Amino acid sequence: MKTMAIFPIILLTVSCSILPAKKIYISESGNDQNKGSKSQPFFSAEAAQQAVRKIRTDNPDRDVRVIFSKGTWFLKNPLVFSAADGGSGKSKVTWEGAPGGKTTISGGRIIRGFQDGGLGIWWANVDPDIYFEQLFIDGIRATRARTPNLTDSLPRIYLTKSKWVYNPDSTVRNITVAVKDRGYFKNLMPVDEFEMVVFKDWTTSRFHASSLNADPAEIMLKPPFALYDGSYNSIFAGSADRYSCFLEGDPSFLDQAGEWALDKKAHRLYYKPLPGQNFEKTVAIAAVVPRLVEITGERGNTVKNLEFLNLNFQDCAYILPAFSHDGMQAAFYYPGNTEATGGAGLINPAIEMKWAENCKITKCLLSRIGGNGIRLGEGCRNNLVEQLVATDIGGNGAMIGLTFDPLKDSLLLPVNNTFSKCQIHKAGVSFQGSVGVWLGFGANNEISDSEIYDLPYTGISVGWQWNPLPTSSHGNRILRNIIHHAMQMLGDGGGIYTLGFQPGSVISGNDIHDILRSELNHASPNNGMFIDEGSKGYLVENNTIRNTAHTSIRGHRTAGVELKGNTFYSGNQPAISHSPPYDAMIYTNKDTTVTWKNPGWPKEWGYGEKVTAFTMSGNTFKK
Repeated sequence: MKTMAIFPIILLTVSCSILPAKKIYISESGNDQNKGSKSQPFFSAEAAQQAVRKIRTDNPDRDVRVIFSKGTWFLKNPLVFSAADGGSGKSKVTWEGAPGGKTTISGGRIIRGFQDGGLGIWWANVDPDIYFEQLFIDGIRATRARTPNLTDSLPRIYLTKSKWVYNPDSTVRNITVAVKDRGYFKNLMPVDEFEMVVFKDWTTSRFHASSLNADPAEIMLKPPFALYDGSYNSIFAGSADRYSCFLEGDPSFLDQAGEWALDKKAHRLYYKPLPGQNFEKTVAIAAVVPRLVEITGERGNTVKNLEFLNLNFQDCAYILPAFSHDGMQAAFYYPGNTEATGGAGLINPAIEMKWAENCKITKCLLSRIGGNGIRLGEGCRNNLVEQLVATDIGGNGAMIGLTFDPLKDSLLLPVNNTFSKCQIHKAGVSFQGSVGVWLGFGANNEISDSEIYDLPYTGISVGWQWNPLPTSSHGNRILRNIIHHAMQMLGDGGGIYTLGFQPGSVISGNDIHDILRSELNHASPNNGMFIDEGSKGYLVENNTIRNTAHTSIRGHRTAGVELKGNTFYSGNQPAISHSPPYDAMIYTNKDTTVTWKNPGWPKEWGYGEKVTAFTMSGNTFKK
């Protein structure tokens, strides 16, 4: 009798678990009044989302597939997914595009009605309700009009110092930046406000500018200003003689084929076409939506088992905020006194995940992005990003982690997330201090089997604390990646860059090559790996590093990293270097223990006058 009673219950449970997934269809020819079936598809993602929620309510353990036809869906607002849109512990919800990358989710707006204005310039009227700073012509990012041009013999303007003008109440009314070439602006008359794009040692900044002074040549910045309390590496330091810039965005700068400019007052777009382009056939898409996908759960009610497959995410906007972007490392910015939150300011990502568990993004394309690419932030656990191609990204390609240590609030910490088998290249298009992949505060996360290349700054950046004190970060893994052609514009970085104490973290099996050096940058060296301040607890093993601008590995105030079984092809320069001492950097071309003196750290940190930077064994040193 017991067996007879239990058997139907077991049978019912099994039959529920093997129910076929419920399919919901979306097509460009669909209608939101339809049923969402294959023969009567929906038109919009929003209609499909409501259908998913009903299915999940009626049968939470049944899988759901939302299937797009081929085509392009232009968003007016981000797609927002909450816990109600995900699966359960027993089911998943998958949003999938047509095979072969034929389904696109776009944050763009098509600009129509180009006319030939003569003198090699096209123009089109733009709706007054839109403003944009990224434009894509026939699928290619067009160059926002600039001076000097990238192809000029001297593609940047060199700066000297900044001068502040105060209001009677001691607030800052204006900041003027002086230019070394006193007569540079004699023939420039901007129509409206524009941007000054500043190149610093390892960061870039963007500032609203109101006007130019011809003689002496000066750039007048526009308030409000995010006045950073410190002056290091900020344009507001007073002395800017290490910095250079170009100006961007005004119609008066439009002088080269492939450039565009928006006259905000006249609501008119100007474009100087490339040879062979026809204004009747050219497709212009302006990026207007600042985020494409938000996956946002809550503490105790996370988004679970939500998957995206075979989708293209494109044309995501970035708009420079009113207080500009005084750049920090990895495309963060100094928020100064204009924002309530402390810490580093974050450029908007096209795809953002918070409080998400066991979610997947697979075989997707992320391209034509104004800000950062994808970020896994607060409360993200056990998520997988696999076979993602991220290219033509304004900021960082991919991000995991926090800019602050949550300490005892362990649920905030991103844990066990994986980026694997991805291609990330041509990031940092607008913010050249960006990195391919950024990993901040987090634990047991993995970046593996990916190719990361064609970058203005660092390939992979790990850690976000500039001292060797314990943090919540540990056990992160950087495994078997190919990182090349990085550090093409800025300095003081590497193929892989590390910070802080990360016990149990491993950097292994990576192939790092062609880490370059721009003749326009005058910062510290560029290396295969730069093991920066407070780095401790990492095992760096079985990596191959070759063809680097400077030493294969450089340490700076490093506090205990093991180098084991690596192969260094260092040419005629030493493989390993460390500073301090700054007046006589430590170099070695053999396995040894590298130590440095006088760290100046507080005694309670437990360090004496000598600190061990590297312990080394089994490494191979070749030319």
